[in-house]
Amino acid sequence: MSLGNSHVLNWGTATGLVITSMIGTGVYTSLGYQVGTLSSTSSLLLLWIVGGLHALSGAFCYAEVGSAFPRSGGEYHLLSRLYHPLMGFLAGWVSVTVSFAAPIALSAIAFEVYAGTILPKLSQGAYAAMIIALMAVAHSLGIKSGSKTQDWLTALKLLLIVFIILCGLCIPHAQTEPVIDSLDMKDVLGGGFAVSLIYVSYSFTGWNAAVYVAGETKNPSRNLPLALIGGVILVTILYLCLNYVFLRVTPLDEIKSLENKEGVAALSAYYIYGERGGLIISGIIAAGLFSTIGAMIMTGSRIAVAIGEDYKPFTYLAKTNRWGSPARSVVLISSVGLFLVFTSSFNSVLIYIEFVALFFTFATAAGVFIVRKKGAALNERFKMPLFPLFPIIYLLITGWILVHIIMERPIQALAGLGTLLVGTVVYFYSKTSNINNMSKKVN
Repeated sequence: MSLGNSHVLNWGTATGLVITSMIGTGVYTSLGYQVGTLSSTSSLLLLWIVGGLHALSGAFCYAEVGSAFPRSGGEYHLLSRLYHPLMGFLAGWVSVTVSFAAPIALSAIAFEVYAGTILPKLSQGAYAAMIIALMAVAHSLGIKSGSKTQDWLTALKLLLIVFIILCGLCIPHAQTEPVIDSLDMKDVLGGGFAVSLIYVSYSFTGWNAAVYVAGETKNPSRNLPLALIGGVILVTILYLCLNYVFLRVTPLDEIKSLENKEGVAALSAYYIYGERGGLIISGIIAAGLFSTIGAMIMTGSRIAVAIGEDYKPFTYLAKTNRWGSPARSVVLISSVGLFLVFTSSFNSVLIYIEFVALFFTFATAAGVFIVRKKGAALNERFKMPLFPLFPIIYLLITGWILVHIIMERPIQALAGLGTLLVGTVVYFYSKTSNINNMSKKVN
């Protein structure tokens, strides 16, 4: 059974998938790392404005490209159509091996950090493994049941984050200095700002989630743009407000001195609600991460399905169970996530996956120029306003981040390139296997 013609997801579910894919680990952990390189609160808030503009520009590009080629699979499908099957395969290879599994692992690790404050002590990684296994089961029980689970968890997550923001704005001002200080242009133009954007970019990971389920979405030429653009705008506003609250209630010196950088939201919660209230909010944040992990499992498994449909050696991944769920792909993505939980450090994995992910989103966004050139030969599609403004913004910011990763985090960049090299070898092996299988059938 193929998922490609199963149009069961409405615009609300697609939008919810975009929102819940973004609101996860990053927004609750990024500030702890950013204050080490930026000292100006204005610079710290500007990061989220730039990050939102970056994601919004990318959303416009993906909305046009995705509506022109409406099939589940994300960059794997789009890059195969835009450039060459090798380019698409590498995007799929990276997505299946790390780009989705790593955020699943990072979200599970963050869940353990926050849930660990209120739950009984267990061995390291136990709670992270449990939440991955639970969401894998939920998404193995069928597309409709999985999407309903995501809808409810998304609504819960939005209520929780709005609650935190409102509470943070209502308490007395905790800082002696103004929350928003004068902007330091040396901060903005320096390498520290570009590297800090990596964490913001990770926080916005998932802004393109709707294209991964395009083949399962009703009326994709209308609903994909609504989901991508609407989801990004809403999340940008929430991110900016939440980080303003963090900076409003929490002294910068205490954030800088945090040993566990991922716990910055818990520290802010302590200042908002006190010790007991801080524990409650930590539990709320942990609960919100359920939907993030579920969204990553849902979208990542669809890429594995698309690869299984196109390449004979991976046919196993395209099979669905009696409930119509690609359970084998769900298990694969979840298993890699579990492996990373027990073998990787949070910070190094984050920068590594952002490097390889941004490389492919850069290529996909650039593909909008190819779509415009083909014009009427393509499907009825969405056309972005103010073309080519949004592609130029997205490509410039993405290119700037990639260059600074290579300059300032060369080990992670080399690891990303190594992943692409291994994927190239696997691609040519797969092509050879396909040819051999076809020859056997002819003979």
